[in-house]
Amino acid sequence: DGPSIEDFRTFFEGVPYDVLYNGYVVYPPREDARVTITGFTASYLSSQQAATIVNRFCHADEFSWDYEASNIWAWWD
Repeated sequence: DGPSIEDFRTFFEGVPYDVLYNGYVVYPPREDARVTITGFTASYLSSQQAATIVNRFCHADEFSWDYEASNIWAWWD
């Protein structure tokens, strides 16, 4: 399982770079209605910001760090 919405919110709150979340919504009236974040892309990162994200999220099911473009992508199944 990936981090919770609260984990993402707490980690990325107030960051000075772009974060785009991906995920899905299961709508009512289904009994299992929910919002789920399955991953993110963080862009325009400094080296220090990238290192912080790598240390926290490198164990995602899929993880990619484009050092030259300063982008990180992480996804959980």
